[in-house]
Amino acid sequence: MLERAADESAPMAALAFKVAMFEGRKTVFVRLYSGALSVGDDVYNPRLKKNEKISRLFAVHADRRERIERIGAGNIVAAMGLKDCATGDTLCSPRDHILLERIDTYEPVISSAIEVAQTVDKEKLEQALAKLTDEDPTFRTRVDEETGETIVSGMGELHLEIIHDRIEREYGVPTRMGRPQVVHRETVTGVGLGEGRIERTNPEDDTDMIFGAATVRVKARGRGAGVLVNSEVPSPGSDMPGPLRARLPALVQAALAGVKEGVVTGPEGYPLEDIEATVMSLEPRENVKSDVGWRIAAQSALRRAIEKAGPAMLEPIMDVEVVVPEEFLGAVVGDLSARRAQIADVGFRGSLRTVAAKLPLKSLFGYSTAVRSASQGRATFTMKFSRFDAWTG
Repeated sequence: MLERAADESAPMAALAFKVAMFEGRKTVFVRLYSGALSVGDDVYNPRLKKNEKISRLFAVHADRRERIERIGAGNIVAAMGLKDCATGDTLCSPRDHILLERIDTYEPVISSAIEVAQTVDKEKLEQALAKLTDEDPTFRTRVDEETGETIVSGMGELHLEIIHDRIEREYGVPTRMGRPQVVHRETVTGVGLGEGRIERTNPEDDTDMIFGAATVRVKARGRGAGVLVNSEVPSPGSDMPGPLRARLPALVQAALAGVKEGVVTGPEGYPLEDIEATVMSLEPRENVKSDVGWRIAAQSALRRAIEKAGPAMLEPIMDVEVVVPEEFLGAVVGDLSARRAQIADVGFRGSLRTVAAKLPLKSLFGYSTAVRSASQGRATFTMKFSRFDAWTG
């Protein structure tokens, strides 16, 4: 049975740490940090800025649920009625707004195409993927615009295998999955300056011209620094006509919008990371009605600057820890070295040995089978995403 906590008079604050489905109904597992929670209570979600109502509470014991009416701080229960709540959301009293720190999640690092065995099950697959996405913030799904394929993304081979198994076992949808593909990022290694220019008649209005000219500089940032887009367009001089001087800020914003659209995808089609893109100069022109030309010119300048700045691919790097009996340590270390791993530490855990290493995700395909073979099934390992980087191991 659940125990009442002593601080039920404190403002109610709870954290939703898992969203699941019970008997086709959305159920949210919550941990209560302070106050008390009862069936029928209204709770406030700061992320959504809206109230929801607790319709049922359950104490969960393995596969058995016991319906309860009220809980105090320190307890973990399953709640129903929270239709829009997601994993990591804070739930608090509508009168006392509290925001707890969210659960850390990582961006997916591996993707695979998934398709139904029979066309009639396509809608069932879409519903199953939507429910699984609600449950798991590290699982993503999208439709490839070029191929029309449904792409699922997760944190590793095992993650996608479990998703595949759940779709067939829990939702009854036979599916086929393609070979997993590693998700990459792109960056630059130096500094590049590019120019973009467009000048043509507007096809929708023969009396109007589409014109734009811009210069963009791209340079590398430190790993993990993200993407920065800014402007260093100098202030207009006194020789610039008044109407153009007044219009220049709007042209700068159009160019910045073009650069922001351009940094979404690099030359190889992957998202760009850890770069600084700066609009250095623009060429205003009179009698041009639309700002779209400067947006297009800035995108063109960005692409040329990236080509000159030395584009490079980044791959997901994983932290791996293997726990293995002493007699199989050499075989495990040798296998990791053959996979281009950087061995960070070899230590002890009781009578067992531990190996900590970093290596690219693509080198870990099939590793669960390999480490079992190398240790006669007696080794275990954990894998966690570390960063996107160029690997030189």
